[in-house]
Amino acid sequence: MGRCDMPEERIDEHLEATDIALMEAEINAALEGTPLLLDHIFNYRSEYYAVLIYRVNQYQKGFNSPPYQFLSDLRQAVIDLLPLVIQEDIDVNIFSSDIFEYLAAEMLPKDKNISMTIKSVYQDDVAGPRGTQTKVIITFVERPKKFILNKTNARQLAAALGPETDHWKGASVVMGVEMVKVGRETVPSIRVRNATLAGSRNGNGIAKTDGPTKDPQDALFGGTEQPVSDGTYSD
Repeated sequence: MGRCDMPEERIDEHLEATDIALMEAEINAALEGTPLLLDHIFNYRSEYYAVLIYRVNQYQKGFNSPPYQFLSDLRQAVIDLLPLVIQEDIDVNIFSSDIFEYLAAEMLPKDKNISMTIKSVYQDDVAGPRGTQTKVIITFVERPKKFILNKTNARQLAAALGPETDHWKGASVVMGVEMVKVGRETVPSIRVRNATLAGSRNGNGIAKTDGPTKDPQDALFGGTEQPVSDGTYSD
């Protein structure tokens, strides 16, 4: 079958794949020598996402960008990161960029906890290269980044605030960074230390809970609390 006999849909798919491949090559050329690598770009429901790899020390971690309607907009969002990553030592300010939609351990200070106030809790589909997964999302008053709730942190919040997420709005959440084993690598991960419902804080503003749950994963939450900052990312 000649080129002119190819269905229009197939032609469009071929052209889009070519455009994406060219864009991937251009972005990775711009990121060369930085801790960031563009793994790939994918189209989901007519919107474009970038999967970025952040490489530091002995580990690497992937991040999905938010959706962009046009490839040119996605390209510009990545290029806007360059002034932040051309430094010899990457600064956590990089994660203030809009291209990092979700809160991650690399955005938090390593040596102290932070306290933030829950603005909303909802379920949403999070797009990935293999499709979508329904996740519980928390937003905060102090910062725009969304927090995807994993099972360990969900248990800790449920133990402190109760299982009904409608009651979590306004609660104060103390979070820190733990190094956890993922496969063969040890990587930083956000861990909820404590939480308290609105209006239920003690004099120091630290949440009172009944302690960590009995699940072995939640043994990470014991011990003395570190100083709590005001919700900043050590900017």
